[in-house]
Amino acid sequence: MGEVRDRTNEVVAEPVYEFSFSPLQQWEIAFVYAFACTFNPQYKIAQSFYKLPDFTPGDLELEIQKQESDLVRNIICASLGNILNRKNPIE
Repeated sequence: MGEVRDRTNEVVAEPVYEFSFSPLQQWEIAFVYAFACTFNPQYKIAQSFYKLPDFTPGDLELEIQKQESDLVRNIICASLGNILNRKNPIE
């Protein structure tokens, strides 16, 4: 990863993000995973459906802890494309 600098432009230690997931957050991860498992097969039926990326609950937990995550971004973009019924994918 790149250097992290403060307001005075001095290099500082990169922040460490540690999460302990509450039962509510664990439920939310399970919901996202169950949603993807339930609706991903629909992309074969509905051509306008944007398939969510393939992932496991463990993958999602690890990616949520990162500051930037391609997996989380792809899940959000595919979900928004489906919710808004977009013809072109959201980038």
